[in-house]
Amino acid sequence: MSIGMGIWLSIFTAILWGIYAVPLKITGARGHHPLSFNVGAAVGFTLLGWIVTLVVAPSSIGVTASTYGGLLWAPMAVGFLLMVGLAFGFTAIGNIGMARAIGVWNMCCIGGALIAILFFGEMHSSPGWALATLIIGGVIIVAGGITVGWSSIIQARAAAAEGGAVSDTTGNATKGFTQAIIAAIFFSVFLVPVIAAPKFSAGFPYAWIAWGGIGAIIGAVISGYIFMGSKFNQTLKVPFSFWCGAALGGAIWTAGYMMLTPAINALGLAVAYPIALSNTIVSALVGVFVFKELKGAPRAAHYYTWFGIIIVMIGVVLVSYARTVPPIH
Repeated sequence: MSIGMGIWLSIFTAILWGIYAVPLKITGARGHHPLSFNVGAAVGFTLLGWIVTLVVAPSSIGVTASTYGGLLWAPMAVGFLLMVGLAFGFTAIGNIGMARAIGVWNMCCIGGALIAILFFGEMHSSPGWALATLIIGGVIIVAGGITVGWSSIIQARAAAAEGGAVSDTTGNATKGFTQAIIAAIFFSVFLVPVIAAPKFSAGFPYAWIAWGGIGAIIGAVISGYIFMGSKFNQTLKVPFSFWCGAALGGAIWTAGYMMLTPAINALGLAVAYPIALSNTIVSALVGVFVFKELKGAPRAAHYYTWFGIIIVMIGVVLVSYARTVPPIH
């Protein structure tokens, strides 16, 4: 695959990852718990992965099981780490909104890039200026994520000062900010198995995602019980329409992941992942203009939100510009 195609696939991933949380916003407004949505999203992940694999490359299921049986942990680990991260992420969306939560957890791209560089030598042949550009871009991304998250705390304090009713979007701002940062940590590492087992993910990308769905369901269920204990059982008693919306969100995310996996093999994780995380701007536009997440917020909260998003995008551009590493084979 050419570098240009890898970049386009990463961009399409960004668009899909910018809207996959929309069903959560819709169903969450009806009082359902984000952790039950996480389980439904894992089911959507699994269903789309297996359906596409069985339609496009059915023989790859048996081939991967027999040839790469010892490496099946890799795609399952991707799914598991993803859903644990989304357990924190979806809960953060419920507390501080989609625009801010995704803006904060997209700091993870610098974590993923550093892991790829330090442990997998993705930029070992790069000139010094490229590595410096990557580091500067990463620092900017972290600063932007913190700025976006801080805007939710500003809004919460303003609401408390006015003595009015504090909504879910603002009342748990500090908790949501913290949850988004924890989500960023998981999202920093969840794609590492893709470059740890490149022959598997490059040779059988659809089967890779199908097996990853198994790990996703396990991760969603385990994280639900860790968060809530036996009370988690009650959150699963939701209407069928809710499960359909949650599965749709998972399927949208997985469609983006299907594009990103070959892009990682073409560009390297240090570059493909930051480009995909330009979904920040898509999610911000949807959160602010469709779901009115900044309605009634003080002017400072608006400034912090948009300034932080712009900073994140500048950082993503710098990290992407630093790409000089040859494709992974």
